[in-house]
Amino acid sequence: MQDLITAEEDAEHVEDRGPSSYSSSPITKLLEKRREMYDVNDVLETQKAKYANEEETFQKVEDDIRARDLHLQHQLVQYNKFLQDNEGKRRRAELRAGEEVHQIAIKGEEIKDMERELTESHRMHKELRQAVARNLRYKTFLELVRDSSEEFSEIQDILARYHTLEMANTDLRAAQSNLDGRAEEMRTKLSVYNKRKAMEILEATNRAASLQADLEDIEKRVMELDEEVKEASEEDAGLRLTLARIVASVENLFKRCTTQKSQTQHGSSIQEDEDADPSTGWGPAPQASRGTGLSQKQKAELEMQEYRKKTDCALKQLSSDERQLFYWFGDCLSHMRLYG
Repeated sequence: MQDLITAEEDAEHVEDRGPSSYSSSPITKLLEKRREMYDVNDVLETQKAKYANEEETFQKVEDDIRARDLHLQHQLVQYNKFLQDNEGKRRRAELRAGEEVHQIAIKGEEIKDMERELTESHRMHKELRQAVARNLRYKTFLELVRDSSEEFSEIQDILARYHTLEMANTDLRAAQSNLDGRAEEMRTKLSVYNKRKAMEILEATNRAASLQADLEDIEKRVMELDEEVKEASEEDAGLRLTLARIVASVENLFKRCTTQKSQTQHGSSIQEDEDADPSTGWGPAPQASRGTGLSQKQKAELEMQEYRKKTDCALKQLSSDERQLFYWFGDCLSHMRLYG
């Protein structure tokens, strides 16, 4: 391979030399080629040495750079660790500072509470001193009571008596409060009862007024029925009087007709009957034949039937209460006629 490269380089040198080189011998050419080859080898070796030196230099530089890089990385790691340590220290310092601030606030609140308790204690101390100063008077009074009374030998007996009376007073007040509540409840019930009874009385009054109005209407109706009964009684009395006259006349005529034996007497009696008043049976009357008495009797019966029909129709037109009232009034009239 090296020979081929050398031959190619020799050929290139021959071409560069021009036409004069063709006159040389092959040995010269070979020598030239070898010389050129040596020159090229020298140049190549020089270049190789140069490249080797440069490579060694680059390797040293690379090693130096790698060493510096490692040193920088090591320093960077140390610096990062330093930063992390500082950050941890800062955080711990901030945490401690926050806790200290919190503790300071808590202690401040405790101090304020203690100051308030101290102020309250001073106030209570002052009040207790005032209470003691006031109670000294009671102590003096209780001692005077103990000395002046034979019932109590010690102040504690007086205080026990006082507590007993106070408990009794409390019980009495509780009982009074209970009784007041019960009284208020009873007043409420009484008010409700009065209202209910007032409503019942009002309803009863309204009902009584309604019944009174109904009674007045009934009395008015009774008065109207009394008027109708009076009118019916007067009409009935007139009809009864007329009927009695008719019946009396018919009976008189019938009696005269049956008691006459002879035709002369019968004629005279007929003449007398004709001269008699048919309504009363006496006095002058218009002329009539023998069949006149029978026709009057039939007429009386017909009038009686018509009267009964009218009476029945009038009774049917009346209501049950009015009919009973009519019968009652008729019974009263009958009793009045019997015992009058």
